[in-house]
Amino acid sequence: MRLPSWAIRASARSADRAQDTEIESLAAIAADPASSNRALWRVARRAIRKPALARPLAANPALPRPLMWYLGRYARWDVAAAIARNPSCPRRIHAWQANHSHWSVRAALASNTLVDRRALRMVVIRSHAEPRVLLYAAANPVLDPDLVADLLAHRNLCVRAVAARHPAAPPDQLRRVTEGLTAPAWVLRAAAANPSCPPDVSDQVLTWIALGGPGSSDPMFDPLECTGHPGDTEGALEVWYAVEARSPRAYEHPLWRVRASIAQANATVPIEQCRALCRDPRVEVRRSVAGLVGIPMRNVRELISDADPVVANRAAFRLEDNIKRAHSRTGKTVVLLALRLGIPVALLVGVIGPQFLSSAEHSTIPVVRSGAGHPERSGAYLCNTSDSVRPRLRAGHPGRRRDLPGNGWLACGRWPGGRHRAFIVVTASQLALTVKVSAMEISGKRRLVRGRRVISTGRREWIALPNGPTEVVASITPDGGRAILVDLIFPDSAQ
Repeated sequence: MRLPSWAIRASARSADRAQDTEIESLAAIAADPASSNRALWRVARRAIRKPALARPLAANPALPRPLMWYLGRYARWDVAAAIARNPSCPRRIHAWQANHSHWSVRAALASNTLVDRRALRMVVIRSHAEPRVLLYAAANPVLDPDLVADLLAHRNLCVRAVAARHPAAPPDQLRRVTEGLTAPAWVLRAAAANPSCPPDVSDQVLTWIALGGPGSSDPMFDPLECTGHPGDTEGALEVWYAVEARSPRAYEHPLWRVRASIAQANATVPIEQCRALCRDPRVEVRRSVAGLVGIPMRNVRELISDADPVVANRAAFRLEDNIKRAHSRTGKTVVLLALRLGIPVALLVGVIGPQFLSSAEHSTIPVVRSGAGHPERSGAYLCNTSDSVRPRLRAGHPGRRRDLPGNGWLACGRWPGGRHRAFIVVTASQLALTVKVSAMEISGKRRLVRGRRVISTGRREWIALPNGPTEVVASITPDGGRAILVDLIFPDSAQ
């Protein structure tokens, strides 16, 4: 006897809840320093394919050394970064991680205040050409004075500014940084505010800044947190970051706000740059690229299991589109390889099927030719970022709504009480609208569902969401038009 569809969905939901409860209990065991080695080894068997278990396991200071070695060397980047920040990690593992292939792991190692100084020296020496890694090392209070002096002479302004605040900075190097008073105000102030700075130099620099000598430069800019203005304060801050994000090597920029602006400032992003942005230690950067189409499937799977729920939600929402793009990219590669080898296309149709080849022929992936330096001349596929530049709609603002084609509109909010407080209102006037929400919603029969809703012309529909979501992606497709993506923000309280 076949079960009805509602019974199948109910059993699947109960199985998911049981699995989530089991993972939460195992994660608590993995994060507890008082757990026995036997319990940690038992959790490690499940953590091989469960990043939600591997991350707390890697951060546990009581983790056995064989597990530390395995996770620090062979695990995914965020698990290896947790090993690099582990206070009990031995120097041998840190020495190997100093040359790790992912810069996020080296940055986590450089920011560890309990790391062995020899391993920290290895990170600084081997990452001398990567300011994004040296920025974390310059802020580490256990850095040696000779390395601080080396960073104070670095060509990058952000590295010099962070190193100028280090308590072990040599006075003569601080004097050299402020020589001529030609550096930006935030670099001069970082050196002058250091207790190691000579008093005469500090008074001169602070007086120069108070009199407006550096011009329209923000002395309070912080390169680590990107608070303040790094450029000319007479210009808009967003414009400065957008201009920097259009540079060819912006994905390696030491300021995280520049890396987070790449998806909005560019129409396309090369695949190699997307791989680096998907593994960025700053969650804001990963959020900016999690909704792109064209990301390699390995990175998509990593984003779906990310520690940040917003990143995982956006990546899961774009999973189907990325699968289609991966199939079309593979089909295009097969066709080009067959043409090079002289294989008739008719033979390929008989072997792998016409649908596979048709997806390759009608692929929208922009493929560009050889060259390096600029995205339009790099020999890589590009990710489409047009959908990432989308409006944001915050709940709790009366009268604020998003206009839709055909005189329709979209709004969101929270009810003051009840079990399902978050809701979305969609009104279709002259065109029918197809709505798809990235979170589970409430159907008309009071059941949690996930799917599309078609709103006919002249109708309005309320879509209720369960408690919990703070950010949801809504896709609205008008009849005969392209999909429109809107980020819906649900704060805990109306702002």
